[in-house]
Amino acid sequence: MVKRHKPSLEDCVDAIIARDSGMPYEHVLKAFDISPNQFFFAAKKDIRDYIKNTSGDTKTRLNEIANSPPRTIELFNMGQKVVETQYDSLMNGNQSRLWHGTLVNRANVNTLIYYALGFHNPLLRSNKRREVIEGVKNLSSDLQAYLQSLKLSGLMGNLFHNSPVTILKIFNQAYQDKTGDKSLYDLSQPEHLHRWVMFKAPQGYWKEGVHTKEAVYHTLTEMNPELASDNRDRVIQAVQIIPSNLYECLVSNGLSGLLDQKVAIPSILTIFDRAYQERTGNPGLFDSNQNIYLELNSEPRIPSGARTKICRKKI
Repeated sequence: MVKRHKPSLEDCVDAIIARDSGMPYEHVLKAFDISPNQFFFAAKKDIRDYIKNTSGDTKTRLNEIANSPPRTIELFNMGQKVVETQYDSLMNGNQSRLWHGTLVNRANVNTLIYYALGFHNPLLRSNKRREVIEGVKNLSSDLQAYLQSLKLSGLMGNLFHNSPVTILKIFNQAYQDKTGDKSLYDLSQPEHLHRWVMFKAPQGYWKEGVHTKEAVYHTLTEMNPELASDNRDRVIQAVQIIPSNLYECLVSNGLSGLLDQKVAIPSILTIFDRAYQERTGNPGLFDSNQNIYLELNSEPRIPSGARTKICRKKI
């Protein structure tokens, strides 16, 4: 094996300054005959030594770079083409691992995730929201194992603690950057994904009250749009026709994770009521101080559905 040329101190310093000045990453490698790994160690590990061995404006410039984390991180913004070429090389066996520095810069990470998922799933490369959503829904239910098969296990382990849900969040951000579209999880859009459905919500997700209210309110109003009305009387009437098999309906709509927390069906309705009050500013549906209000009948816990009745304030 031919030993690679070792760049001089001057070449390393000039490469760092050129990159900091805006020269594209791949041009820096060619201009100074420096490998990605050599550049990484020069810019990340050895820069303090270079500061000691330089003077004048060069010393000042290197010191500014070394003491500015954003500038240091930007040195490793490799650009879309370089990151995509790396992934191609990983898949065809010409490269055994990502270059040092690739995962230092979040722009590289976003590009890598977007490209890798789209490489194997053409729908995810689409500019059409509906097709991308369909592509995400078609991903393997064992997302962690699937991502490992795409040679993303190192990225997951190093940055995201083996959280496939986080990978999807990064993909979603990259999709927005590429297309200018709204988030795939934007519930105000006619077509959207549910964070609590895709590949199981992260541990602790349901302990956040805002997540619980969002999921319950959105799910019930999707099942019956009348529940989304600002008119309190209409909502009360709509609650009355919630199906008796509400538990099964909630499971089929992706709320099994919440129900696994032993949340009773009556509690689901009171969670909905809290969300309703926050969104409309109206009095609660179960507020007995109002002329018309709902009253929960006493029902067993899961899996039985809770029934409500409409009451009128006694005068």
